[in-house]
Amino acid sequence: MKLPPEMLLRIFFWVDRQHELVVDSDTEGSESKTALPQPLAFVCRRWLEVLSDNRSYWKNLHVVIDWPTLAPPVIETFFSDSSKNKFQLHVTLSNPTSRALTPPQEHERLTFIMQHASQHFDRVTLLSINVVYRSSIVKIGRFLNRAVLPNLTRLDLVSQETNDTSAFVEYDSDSTGWYGECDAHPEFPKLRELQIDASSFFDLYLCDTEWPCNQFKLRLTKYGAAADTGSKNMTENTSDFVNALGKLSEAVDTFDLEIEDVYIATSPDERMYPDSDCDTEIEGVTSVKLVNVQDPGFISMLFNYMSEAPESTVLERCEVDEHTVVKGEELRLVGFPGPSMLHIVRRWEGLRLFVKDCPGFDDEFIAALSGTDTGEDDVICPNMESLEIEGCSGFSAGMLRHMCETRDDIEQLTVYDGPELNEDQRVWFEENVDEFYWSEVEE
Repeated sequence: MKLPPEMLLRIFFWVDRQHELVVDSDTEGSESKTALPQPLAFVCRRWLEVLSDNRSYWKNLHVVIDWPTLAPPVIETFFSDSSKNKFQLHVTLSNPTSRALTPPQEHERLTFIMQHASQHFDRVTLLSINVVYRSSIVKIGRFLNRAVLPNLTRLDLVSQETNDTSAFVEYDSDSTGWYGECDAHPEFPKLRELQIDASSFFDLYLCDTEWPCNQFKLRLTKYGAAADTGSKNMTENTSDFVNALGKLSEAVDTFDLEIEDVYIATSPDERMYPDSDCDTEIEGVTSVKLVNVQDPGFISMLFNYMSEAPESTVLERCEVDEHTVVKGEELRLVGFPGPSMLHIVRRWEGLRLFVKDCPGFDDEFIAALSGTDTGEDDVICPNMESLEIEGCSGFSAGMLRHMCETRDDIEQLTVYDGPELNEDQRVWFEENVDEFYWSEVEE
């Protein structure tokens, strides 16, 4: 308290400088780190007053919403001192498992932030909200109703628990619950990246939200209302959701799609007649990543309605049935047992296969790739020319060599943390595979 402002500012400068060096050395985690020395403003009013004298510390606002020291004057100072510059707004949790706030407490804090931010929507370039409860995301939707954010390029609205299944945007409905016209949708003319729970994305679709017409990134996050709370699912059927993705594909030139921890249940009719209700194609998908999506009917429909194969497809801990035709020039599989892996690759026609931490990658699976035990005329993965294996030790080098000898089309083979490879086998691979690398798992 006794240090002069000049000395405090000098200390804050070197705190900020040291933090920048740490963030720059960790590119993967840099976006999630809180900007410093802005958190120092929450320590006491004295430090806030000193920091407010230097506007370079107020270019963007980072708020950890469940901090016990969250101070409204810091937020007020930011919006009064950020001048007319464009800015980013990040609201995060201290950690993803934090449950320090009750829903009303989280609502109150987030409402206070959004009341101030909404007066400056014309200057926001990135709005990233990561909270515990979906009810908080619904409240944000009320601030975005009819709002125009002309400079927004990225919008993240992520929740951890589906405690509220209300619509994200308001629209009229008749007595039967049929959705009517919606004139409340927000406008994001420069939006390039959207991360949002699947139900809220579907609400934006129902509301005829307009999308920019070039490359787009869509990440659909946790939504499990039907499974967790017993309420009806976000759509009447999976076809509705596929149609929503199709409408997005019509509006943009290309887009990357990621779906994680989303409950989308396929109806019995859809499983029996997968082509009956969907009236659109999903076009321009450059990459697909599905993580922990447990309805095989939805995954099957998703690929079925893609007009062409994505450049890259990632499947991680998903439920896939034998009827699924997976598309993707490059296919990455993470965390799969044997039967599911065979379902995935049986009709896959891509070029490059990556397998990571899959217990199902064993000699039996390799034998199926070799065509020696399938009992079918068609070769599994007929176009595969590259195979990369990581974190899988339940197979033998001898069986992998047998596959390469049988197929005679493997041009690249990479193994990380694999089983033991003797010298004779290494020589054979080096002589017969154009690009070859093998590292053994450390004991």
